Amino acid sequence: MPNQMAVVDYRQCHPEECEQGICLAVIACPKKILRQEEPFEMPDPFASICLGCGKCVQACPMKAIQLV
Repeated sequence: MPNQMAVVDYRQCHPEECEQGICLAVIACPKKILRQEEPFEMPDPFASICLGCGKCVQACPMKAIQLV
């Protein structure tokens, strides 16, 4: 069975509510599969290299990331 991977629910993601627009889940990801081009922009996952560790899920204050 393949590992779970991070998925962003863009309806719940509000980077403008994160400190200085920096996504906490992006910072928490050990493999840096979540990338944010600029502050206040939505993070984009590169799920093909996701470990499924869940650190991004725990770090997101908006509960906008899930493992599927």
